Amino acid sequence: LLQGMVRCDTVTGLANGTYFSRQLAKELRRAMRTRRPLSLLVCDIEAFSAFNRTHGHEQGDQLLQQIGGLLGAQFQRAGDLAARLDGDRFAVVMPETPREDADRLAARLVTGVREASIPHGAAAGEHVELSVGIASVTSNKLLHPHQLLAEAAEALGARCPPLVCTN
Repeated sequence: LLQGMVRCDTVTGLANGTYFSRQLAKELRRAMRTRRPLSLLVCDIEAFSAFNRTHGHEQGDQLLQQIGGLLGAQFQRAGDLAARLDGDRFAVVMPETPREDADRLAARLVTGVREASIPHGAAAGEHVELSVGIASVTSNKLLHPHQLLAEAAEALGARCPPLVCTN
């Protein structure tokens, strides 16, 4: 029970950032050793701060729970790990997932959030949108987990309209 509490984000029930970092490092080492693909998604709720200011922190937490639920429901394969990194940022590590599959899964996630039609009611627009940055590794090139995370975050930071951003 205590181990579960240490690994879990208290708001969403997903893995927390610390546990995610450990698992990402472990999966990255495995991917480099086996020369199998590994993909990473970094997700951001568009205009979350505006949502929080408009609706309050309790509604903000409910939104985080909804998004966390969508992530948890979509990424259920053994080895996949969805986590809340901080604030309104989420991440998913997907072992044995080539880039083209990661692109497809990210698009499905963005569509799922769009289809949930969660009202935004603040500056962003009518409904909550999710942006996703993707990074993948397929070789035995030595790579630090922070580099992979930075690559996905950089793709996200490109601030494409709410959709899938890739590097």
